[in-house]
Amino acid sequence: MKTTFKKTIFSLLIALIFSMGLQSSVVYAQNKTTTTKQETEVKTIKEFDEQKWNELRDGIKYAEEVEKKEKDYTTPTSNWPKLDWSFLEAFKYVFIGIVIALLALALVWFFTKGVLFGNKKTKLEEEQAAFLTEENLEKVEFGYLEQALDKALLQRNFRMAIRIHYLWLLKVLYEKELINWKKDKTNHVYISELANKSSEESATSFRKLTLWYEKAWYGERNIDENDFRMVETYFVDFRKSHENKAA
Repeated sequence: MKTTFKKTIFSLLIALIFSMGLQSSVVYAQNKTTTTKQETEVKTIKEFDEQKWNELRDGIKYAEEVEKKEKDYTTPTSNWPKLDWSFLEAFKYVFIGIVIALLALALVWFFTKGVLFGNKKTKLEEEQAAFLTEENLEKVEFGYLEQALDKALLQRNFRMAIRIHYLWLLKVLYEKELINWKKDKTNHVYISELANKSSEESATSFRKLTLWYEKAWYGERNIDENDFRMVETYFVDFRKSHENKAA
């Protein structure tokens, strides 16, 4: 009985010791595993942190450089003097005013046919006719009248050509003593004088030629070549018919 009890107690002690040893082994193994795992994790973390840090550091450095470059491009502009563009607004109104003024001048030119700036053709005619006037009729030679007529026709200045033809008529009538020329006399006085010293037919023809001349010259009527050629025939026929008459 005692021997059996002792064996039982001994078996329990052995089992307890084995159990405790096994438990210690398991705990030790677990601790070992945990320690190894932690060391691995620490090592891994250390390696990861170092690599990541380098990347982050490079990234931070790059970001700083980019930011610095951006500042290099943008910062100087803040130091630039600010331009006052308000004068462009004033220039806009000046430009509009100029355009309106030009349009107004164009309208004036259109409706007055260039009277505002002067008629260039009229000025040219006045210069050419400075000597060809009724007042200078005594000084004007027939040869000069012929040259002036050729020049006017060459320039297609038919208005001036009609004036020369009319002065030529007055010169012929004066040389033939059919009119009494004076500076202050009018053309209608010459018509009356011609009617007294010549036929009624000559006076009537001269009256028509005078009317054509006054409309062309003083009325500033636009004379084209067709108008001139039609009238020229009457001027030439009248002049030649009186050139052949004795004084």
